[in-house]
Amino acid sequence: MQTATSNPTQNITCFDLENTTWENLYHHALHSGLCSMQIELLKEQFENSQMKKNTLQEVFIKRVYADGDCIFLGTTINNPAEVAPFIDFHLDIIQPINYPSTLEKEILETVTIQSSFNFNEATFDVLEKINKNLNCRLVFAFQKDFINLDLSDLHMSLFEIEFKHSFDVLFCDELKLNVSNSLELQHLFFKNRVPVAFGFKEKKSSKQHIAWSKEFIQSILDINPINENSIDKEETLNIILDKIHINGMEQLTDVQKEFLINF
Repeated sequence: MQTATSNPTQNITCFDLENTTWENLYHHALHSGLCSMQIELLKEQFENSQMKKNTLQEVFIKRVYADGDCIFLGTTINNPAEVAPFIDFHLDIIQPINYPSTLEKEILETVTIQSSFNFNEATFDVLEKINKNLNCRLVFAFQKDFINLDLSDLHMSLFEIEFKHSFDVLFCDELKLNVSNSLELQHLFFKNRVPVAFGFKEKKSSKQHIAWSKEFIQSILDINPINENSIDKEETLNIILDKIHINGMEQLTDVQKEFLINF
């Protein structure tokens, strides 16, 4: 059974943009804790999908996914497994950490000899402590689930990641063959101790490219939409009041507080 520390899909919700109304979508967005900026982003994508649907056009983005308080990706209607990277996931805000000398042997043996990124619990405990101190003022709450580990000194190629470490990766941008062959791993992003994203840099260039673990993306695509069932204003109020009872007023987003004021 997966625990919170090994489940990268924890706190991720899916919003279906087609088979719903904005009112229903809005209440579910309040329920999930999206801030006003993220709700505006959700509304923009919803209105775009409805406009295309009403004019019998292809709806490019069918579903969007939010990790806690941040919307981060969408999927296309004709190919659900194809990620539509229309939103920046804000991974660049997470400061990379360098592993301390006390962990160097264990990390190098795990990565280079075992061809794995599955560090032991003690190693993750230390990395998470360092990460917490370095990234104590992040913009979005979801970013606290991530560790950005700097592995640039290993000079690992994309080929090694895909074949030696057996990771299928999906890039956010289409790469030419000569670019793919020149990529070296700079950053490895863990979410709840699971490697989910890779930051590559082109040799002889400063250009960066983000790739996702295909297994991670596939696990997200299996999440059912949060708005499959309708929710109304009264239910939204009860959900927010329950949240206040458990976590206190300070845990509410600005838009949830505004909802209470205007109720």
